[in-house]
Amino acid sequence: MLFHILHFDFFLNPVIGLCFALMVCFFILKRVQSRLQSLPGPTRWPVVGNIPDLAFTRQTYRRLLEFRDKYGDIVQLRLGPSLTVVVVFGHDYLNELLVEHGDKTKFRPNWLHLPNKLFQKTGVLWSNGEEWYSLRKFTMNALKELGFGTSNIEERILSEAGHIIKAIHSSNKDEIDLRKFIPKAVSNIISGIVFGDRFDYEDKEFKDLLENLDYIFKNFGYQQPSIFFPVLESVDVSAQKISENMDKIYEYCQLQIKRHRETYHPQIIRDFIDMYIEQLDTGVGELSERSLFQIIFDLYAAGSETSSTGLLWIIFYLIKYPVVQTKCRSEIKRVIGLDATVSFADKERLPYVTATINEVQRMSTLGALSLPRTSLEDVEIDGKVIPKDSVIIPHIYSAHYDKRYWQNPEEFKPERFIDKERHIIKHKAFYPFSIGPRACPGKQLGEMELFIFTVSLIQQFEFSSIIPPEDLSTEGLQTGVTLVPSSYNVKIKST
Repeated sequence: MLFHILHFDFFLNPVIGLCFALMVCFFILKRVQSRLQSLPGPTRWPVVGNIPDLAFTRQTYRRLLEFRDKYGDIVQLRLGPSLTVVVVFGHDYLNELLVEHGDKTKFRPNWLHLPNKLFQKTGVLWSNGEEWYSLRKFTMNALKELGFGTSNIEERILSEAGHIIKAIHSSNKDEIDLRKFIPKAVSNIISGIVFGDRFDYEDKEFKDLLENLDYIFKNFGYQQPSIFFPVLESVDVSAQKISENMDKIYEYCQLQIKRHRETYHPQIIRDFIDMYIEQLDTGVGELSERSLFQIIFDLYAAGSETSSTGLLWIIFYLIKYPVVQTKCRSEIKRVIGLDATVSFADKERLPYVTATINEVQRMSTLGALSLPRTSLEDVEIDGKVIPKDSVIIPHIYSAHYDKRYWQNPEEFKPERFIDKERHIIKHKAFYPFSIGPRACPGKQLGEMELFIFTVSLIQQFEFSSIIPPEDLSTEGLQTGVTLVPSSYNVKIKST
């Protein structure tokens, strides 16, 4: 009876009927628009989203390339019931995302659990807004005052190159593992800037510091489950160890601050920590001890781990392609000599060496996946809308292998960086230090370290592979944020 009354009233009142029809049309339209505006990506599982599509994938950058082949240059994933992740591929889209929309995409996602716990939303790498701007400005000014970008830093690198050459000679071995030497040498450059002096390679405190840093660098990455899900931290043993190592590094920095206070003199500013003490004593600036620590950690992350891994890749490619190594040595011998002291200014005079370094950086792309970004508003790229508050992952590796800009990108060819006049070509799809507002602030230092260390080592040693060069795999291992070469030992011969 009630149904008949309602049915009768519904059709008796055309206004109610019209409103009902309009509501149905509205919801259908919204549903269609939602589907049309949704970015392409793999089908989501209930509750867990696309987690099963990424589970047990160590080579995350490779897995994401598979999604690109299927869904295009902008791929949307859902981790869990609500976290949206958007991966952007190829130079065109990356340039639009990071440069043209750089002011919108320069933010770090503050809702990722593990990074927030480790970095506490401070430091240069992980802070946002005014905090990021002021810390970056303080850091760049401090580095400049400490000789960053001047011959002072170049002299530090040259001096350390002498130490690593001496250490290799002193090992009295024909076969060596360069991982025992290169990370220590490169880290000493940052140590000099931050702590005022270099460390002996066998110094226990130094070795402990590097071991703690190395564990974090090699295990902190997108594959860490507790990055996205705090509930998993209690069973994520690696995340717990990362936190423990971070605490140890913090304790060491506190010890260094204590030591510096005991010998501090306001007229003699020796290093980064002295500059921190100076701003505390003068009341100029508001840099906290935690911010100082995060900046120190960021400097090691950006200026130490990446450069040492880059050098390991360079030697790897030199033994993989011995003809290239011979050409590099011949150019060095002809232009500056094997006994001369190299200068960063020699970079233009040694185009083949510079091109080889560039090609290794392109091929290895040790920062295959850039640190995550987010935007506080929707970002439109080529008619596709990246929703605000998404975790945005720039896929730098895809730019370095973009066939629209690189001919036969899988081929190792240093000549692609040299023009007919023997000048270095600046490829727009080549950015090993990223691009945009969040590009690595240590780019100049990194380039200087790679060039001076590479030339110095080639001047002194001939490196060769223990196994047939063709058996060396160029596939990088994604241990953390960076891609590292497979473990290898080299035969060395003094030139």
